Amino acid sequence: MNTVKKKTAEEKEYLKNAAGHAFDLGNFAEAADLYFQAEEFGKAAELFEWAKEYEKAALCYFKNQEYNASGDNYLKVSQYEKAAKIYTLGREFKKAAGVFLKLRNYPEAGKLYERAGAYFNAGEAFFLAHQEERALENLEKANETNPGYLKNLGRMSELFLQMGQPQAVIDRVEPLTWDKQLDEANVDWFDILGKAYTHIGKYQKAKDVYLKILEFDPFSPGIQQELMKISELGDELLEMHNRERYHKMEEVGRGAMGVVYKAEDLELKRVVALKILDKSVIKGHRDIINLFLSEAEKVAQLKHPNIVTVFDRGKIADDYFISMEFIEGITLMELIREQHPIPLEGILVISKKLFTALSHAHQKGIIHRDIKPGNIMINYENEVKVLDFSIAVLRDDLIKENSEMVLGTPRYMSPEQFENAVTDHRTDIYSAGVTLFHLVTGNPPFDGASLTEIRGKHLDAPIPPIKELRPDTPAKLIRIIETCMAKRQEDRFPQASIVLSELNKISGANEGIIINGGDKLNVFTDKERTAAITR
Repeated sequence: MNTVKKKTAEEKEYLKNAAGHAFDLGNFAEAADLYFQAEEFGKAAELFEWAKEYEKAALCYFKNQEYNASGDNYLKVSQYEKAAKIYTLGREFKKAAGVFLKLRNYPEAGKLYERAGAYFNAGEAFFLAHQEERALENLEKANETNPGYLKNLGRMSELFLQMGQPQAVIDRVEPLTWDKQLDEANVDWFDILGKAYTHIGKYQKAKDVYLKILEFDPFSPGIQQELMKISELGDELLEMHNRERYHKMEEVGRGAMGVVYKAEDLELKRVVALKILDKSVIKGHRDIINLFLSEAEKVAQLKHPNIVTVFDRGKIADDYFISMEFIEGITLMELIREQHPIPLEGILVISKKLFTALSHAHQKGIIHRDIKPGNIMINYENEVKVLDFSIAVLRDDLIKENSEMVLGTPRYMSPEQFENAVTDHRTDIYSAGVTLFHLVTGNPPFDGASLTEIRGKHLDAPIPPIKELRPDTPAKLIRIIETCMAKRQEDRFPQASIVLSELNKISGANEGIIINGGDKLNVFTDKERTAAITR
C-alpha cells in the first residue's frame, strides 16, 4: 500500500476518478489502493475487504473511525492484540474482552467484561486470573436481570463453591427450587444446591435434596457417592470436631441472647469471641436456630475493617455458637460514661466509621437492626468495630413476640420496629442517628420508666434540641442527626453512603471542630495499647 501524502483537491479528484475506472474494470484491489491515496478510506476499506486484503481493510476502517469493522478484519488475519485494542477504542468492550480471553490475558478480559456490565463473564475471567476477590465482587452483581443469568447459573455456582462461598449459591439457587417439581430443566440446580448444603454442614438438607434427585433419576451419576460422603461427615462428627476445637478461657459478656466467652481456636491458633445462644431463647423456636445459622453465614461474607468478622457457626453438644473476631477495648457506652463530653473531632471520626460499615453491610443486603452504643467498640488500635450483625436479627424477631426480653434496646429502636412494621436499611440509619445523639449530648434522646413510655416518644415526640444540650455542636451535624431520626422512613437519608457524604462536608474548624488527627481516634495512648498487647 502506498504511503499517504498530503494531496491537493485536484490530485484527490484525479485519484477518485482513476479508482472509479479501476472499479468498473473489476480491478478491486487497484481501486481500493487509489481510494486510499485519495483519502476515501470508507470506500477503500470495503474494496480491500472484497479483495480479501483484510489487514489493509482493517487499517482503512480504523482511519475512517469504524473501529468495530477494523477489529473484525484484524481478527481475520489473526492479529488478535490489535483487534482487542481497537475494539476497546470503539467501546466494544465485550468483543475486546472475548479476544483477550482467547489470548489468556484473563485480567484484561475481566476488566473489559466489567466495563461492559457482563458481570458473570467478568467473574469467570477474574477467577481464571486467580483474582478471587474481584471475581466474587462481579459474580455477586450478576443477578436475574442480566441476560443469560439462568443459563449461566450452574457455572456461576461452581465458581462460588470453588471460592469457598457456598452461601452465595444457596441464596441464588434455593429460591428456584422452592415448591418446584424436579425435572430435566432444573435437576442441575438441585445437584449444585446439595453440594452447597454439604459445604456448610447442612447434611440433612443435602441428603433430602439428593434423595429427591434419586426419586427422579435412580441412575443419576455421582449422587450415591454424595450420600456416602454425607454419612461420613454427619452431624455427630461435626459436633465432636467443634467440641475439641474451642477452649473457653473466660466469660467476657452475658445478655438476653446468650453468653460470650474469650476462647482459643485450637485448630487455627487464634483467640476468638465464642457466643453461645441461651437455651431459653432456642426453646420452642426451631426457626430461630435456622435463622441464626443462616444469618451467621451471610455476615461471615462481610469483610470490612469496621465490622467484627464472623469466623464460624455450628453446634457444640446442645449449644449453638458463632465464633468471631475477639475485640479488646471499650464500647461507646463505656466511652460516653468515661469521657463525656466526647470531643466533637472524635464523634465525627466515629460517625464516619459507623456509616462506612453500615454502607458496606447494606450493599450486601444485610441489616443490623440493633445499632446502639453497646454494639460499637473501639479497640486498642483506636479502630471502630460494629458488633453483633449476626445476632441482631434474632433479637428483632423475639422483640415482636416478647418486648420485655430486651429492655434497654428500645431506647435506640426505630418507630417501625415498635410497630412491627417492615424494616429495611433505614432502620439502621435511625438507630445510628440515635447513637450519634447519645454521643453528642451524653444521653439518649428518648427515655422513660417503661417500654410504653419510650415507645410513645419514639413514635410521636419531637427530637430534643441538640443545640441547647450541647451548644458547640455544628449546625450541619445537628441536621444530619435529625434527618437520620425522622419518624417516617421515607424522610430519612435513603442510604448510609449519603450520610457519610454529608459528614464529609463538615469542614473542621469552620464548623467549630478542631481536627488534628484526620480520621484517627485517640482514645487509647501508645502506652495503653502496648500494655494491652503484652498482657
